[in-house]
Amino acid sequence: MRASRSIGTIEGVSVELRPDEVERLLALERKFAKEGLTFDDVLLVPDLSEVHPRETDVQSLFSRRIPINVPIAMYARNPL
Repeated sequence: MRASRSIGTIEGVSVELRPDEVERLLALERKFAKEGLTFDDVLLVPDLSEVHPRETDVQSLFSRRIPINVPIAMYARNPL
């Protein structure tokens, strides 16, 4: 019989994991549990930019051999 570790209850259901499953979950948490920011957490301050749209390269790879020239997110902001 394999040893298991109870990690608590979820909506009244007891959850038990084998040690290898616990280690896998802890490894995932270490890898992906980072600070996440939302729109309200970041303040963007407008300022003069020396980069002009015609000087930018928006090329991406659609596949290993197919390049595309479509920007993911681009906005040419003109001064007011």
